[in-house]
Amino acid sequence: MDFVRFLFRFDGRIGRARYWLATLVLLVAMITGLSLLSDACDMLGIASTPLNIDLIGISAGIEPRDGDVAARAGLFPQIVAGLMGAVFAWLYAAASIKRLHDRNRSGWWMLPFLVAIGHRDYVAAWFVDSSPARWIGLALHIVSFWGLVEFY
Repeated sequence: MDFVRFLFRFDGRIGRARYWLATLVLLVAMITGLSLLSDACDMLGIASTPLNIDLIGISAGIEPRDGDVAARAGLFPQIVAGLMGAVFAWLYAAASIKRLHDRNRSGWWMLPFLVAIGHRDYVAAWFVDSSPARWIGLALHIVSFWGLVEFY
């Protein structure tokens, strides 16, 4: 399997070892990319808030205060981090769908795993220590664990 097909296409299959390798390479690439972006912002004097790339719980919050030039300048690293997140999400999805194909599952099986992992923490905030929160949280933990078994 060539490099471009491995990273950018959704067809085919990859085994467990290659999937581990793909996720580790993506993790190192994300850390390196954010480190380089942070260093570039420091060298250019661009204000930056804490940067992150979250492939599972996709969320963003940019709220510059009115008249705060440094906060508006901080939009540049947020936009770059968002674009990097989109690229890494594509690469992660391509590797994960190939892994699901290797497990004789459709690529659509990735959705319940992503929803479970991404919303597991939000459920506790919605219901605040109620019985439904415990049951929904338990179900989401089970689906998350099932996703770990399927992928790794």
